[in-house]
Amino acid sequence: MTSFFSDRGRLADVLILLAFVAVLIAPLPSIPRLATYVLGVLVLCSPTLWRAAADSRLAACAGTLLVYLVLTSLWSEELNAADALRMCVRALVLGCFVLAFADSVARGAHDHVARWFALGGGLVAAAAIGNFLLDPPPEGRLHGLGRVHNSVTAAQAFSVVALVALDAAWRTPSSRWRLLAGASALVATLAVLLSGSRAAWAALPLGVAVLLLARTATSPGRFLGLLAATAAALGLVVAVLVTGDLTRDYVLPRGDSFRFAIWESVVADVVRQGLWFGRGILTPDDTLLGDLTFRHVHSMYLAVLFHGGIVGCVLFAGALGGTALVLVRGLGSPDARLALALLVAGAVFWLTDGRQLVDRVGVHWWLFWLPLATAIGLAREPTGLRDITSS
Repeated sequence: MTSFFSDRGRLADVLILLAFVAVLIAPLPSIPRLATYVLGVLVLCSPTLWRAAADSRLAACAGTLLVYLVLTSLWSEELNAADALRMCVRALVLGCFVLAFADSVARGAHDHVARWFALGGGLVAAAAIGNFLLDPPPEGRLHGLGRVHNSVTAAQAFSVVALVALDAAWRTPSSRWRLLAGASALVATLAVLLSGSRAAWAALPLGVAVLLLARTATSPGRFLGLLAATAAALGLVVAVLVTGDLTRDYVLPRGDSFRFAIWESVVADVVRQGLWFGRGILTPDDTLLGDLTFRHVHSMYLAVLFHGGIVGCVLFAGALGGTALVLVRGLGSPDARLALALLVAGAVFWLTDGRQLVDRVGVHWWLFWLPLATAIGLAREPTGLRDITSS
């Protein structure tokens, strides 16, 4: 036991796994949050880990993005010292997670985290399906457990579980683990279908396509060409279904869910006040449409624009593009392939959902910050937490 706790690398891996699984099952958000706080303290006590990331341009880009979004608190409409401090802590914990997971990738130790997360996620998906069948919700859409309690976040979370489990089934040499991971992928996919999220129905197949194409493509250029063709074909199918009289109501049973009206209002608001530097991350982003109030902008891209303006969008695009570039160049690594699949799925989800990039541990960590951390880890030598014993 003493040896376990003196190995900070292993302890960090366990904390990451606990936080991820707790997001899926914990009834209180404070439980996964506590695991990330302990992880943050662990990373802050490991200066070697910070120095290991100092030469990474991608880490510098991500750090700049985090710092800038936190600084937008200063010109937020409802500037509050306590809220600004909480935002600083949230960004610091997020940065610590990125460094810890990058170190885990560099050490090759995160395979165990992914494997157990896939198994745990599959069990949670099975429980969610059972709950859906025994007590169907009024709207007929599967909900998740823990922090992924609504149908939209449940669809995103179980899409991540399905991709991680599918990758684990392909990667593991153990027939037993391959069977368990394959079962988890199937159950999580069924949960996504029952969620009724059309965005997830598009994002998950595209993520699976990334995994398949990355395993067969002989070069980054060939992979990008095949991916573009697949995305175009999927987009064409969606367009045909949306415009067809017989399929329109099935594909979009709720119409556009006021998305276009929300986006138009948000863009007009930002153009009027805050185009370059945004409205600030603490500014309420509620949208009023007649008698209806929508609690956020329903697009991560517009959320970054709203909070950080054009400057924030440029920094976000730099981090997103830099991550994709590193992962595409490293397609020979299974880690790069999975991270790229998650990133592509996230890029689809963010078209119609997403509230805040600097958030507590949850789905957006898996879809953006985890791929970014993977890219950082792939680019450096395995140093950091494992080499540091308690001092």
